[in-house]
Amino acid sequence: MNNLEKMGPTTPAVNEYFEKLCTEVEQLPEAKVRTEHHLHAGMYSRTLYVPAGSMVVGLKIQVETQLICAGHFQLTDGTTTKEFEGFHVLEGFAGRRAAAYAITNSAFTMCFPTKAKTVEEAENEFTDEPERLLTRKEKRLCQEQ
Repeated sequence: MNNLEKMGPTTPAVNEYFEKLCTEVEQLPEAKVRTEHHLHAGMYSRTLYVPAGSMVVGLKIQVETQLICAGHFQLTDGTTTKEFEGFHVLEGFAGRRAAAYAITNSAFTMCFPTKAKTVEEAENEFTDEPERLLTRKEKRLCQEQ
């Protein structure tokens, strides 16, 4: 299952790779990634708009999702890296993790069915580390100012 059309669960070794990648990405100039959320009809969607030349590293996703991608980008599951161009719908299994490098401005929408009533509830559902999400970090910064 390493062709990236079906992203499978992350092993502990691959998760360690992603943690090192997170550390490296944090040393780069901060990218202007924008996040958009929708909760409607029992579905949650989270879209990241990633500017060209930027990299994002996702957290471990605890639920099955679809990942809808548009743009020109490289995507890795930690074992395989593949370049995509255009519009793609990928299947993500519970326990997966991925990182993307945007060659051109790109968008990545993760969606899954949920009973969540708020974005925060949905974030708590899809990852066991919601405090590491960019949206939570932005929220903390706004509250501190």
